[in-house]
Amino acid sequence: MSGKGAVLVTLVEIRGGAARPLGAQMVVREDGRYCGFVSGGCVEAAAAFEALEMMGSGRDREIRYGEGSPWFDIVLPCGGGITLTLHKLRSAQPLLAVLNRLEQRKPAGAALRSASTIAGVPAHANPNGLESQWL
Repeated sequence: MSGKGAVLVTLVEIRGGAARPLGAQMVVREDGRYCGFVSGGCVEAAAAFEALEMMGSGRDREIRYGEGSPWFDIVLPCGGGITLTLHKLRSAQPLLAVLNRLEQRKPAGAALRSASTIAGVPAHANPNGLESQWL
């Protein structure tokens, strides 16, 4: 990521059926390339377009596809609907840390924080702050 960053797209609501589970994600780079799936392939290009549109503003947003969507031309094959959140990533470092752990075949994950950041999150953090493994 050279200038504008990237956008993390997360499936946060399913109405009816859907091809992917809640929490499915994709990342859209500033050059328009994307990785991951939030549906069975029917909305990824539209979500990538929306991500590029909001990249300049840096303001997170929510979009709906299928049932309950303002776009009548995007119908999901399953007949349901999905809601996606688009979150502007300001730094690639946390994602690179997750990818590094995955390349080492170690469990890894990431969590959004409300202050528009993303950070690697250890799983099973005990109340005393000790971490036993990564999620």
